[in-house]
Amino acid sequence: MIQRYVSKISGPLLDRIDIHIEVPAVKYKELRAPSSAEDSAAVRQRVIAARDRQLERFSAEKKTYANAQMMPKMIRKHCANLGGRRKNCWKTPSLASAFPPAPTTAS
Repeated sequence: MIQRYVSKISGPLLDRIDIHIEVPAVKYKELRAPSSAEDSAAVRQRVIAARDRQLERFSAEKKTYANAQMMPKMIRKHCANLGGRRKNCWKTPSLASAFPPAPTTAS
């Protein structure tokens, strides 16, 4: 059945797909089982709180209203109070220059 589906996709299109992953089927009972996931209302409250913190953080900044718009200089300014947590906050390569690695001593 999968082969029949794949054969309908043109060769040039398939050549442009870099990753091919086989995903096993999920049993119906597993899909219907009760979940311990966080409910939408709780997620909504966390998102609203995070957006409020961003608006407060950037209230004095011009043309900046979200973390995604922060330049390295702004990251250093606003994240100085994170202490040890700072190293885990910004993992994207574009922000690596804002927080160069701390010097270490060889043992």
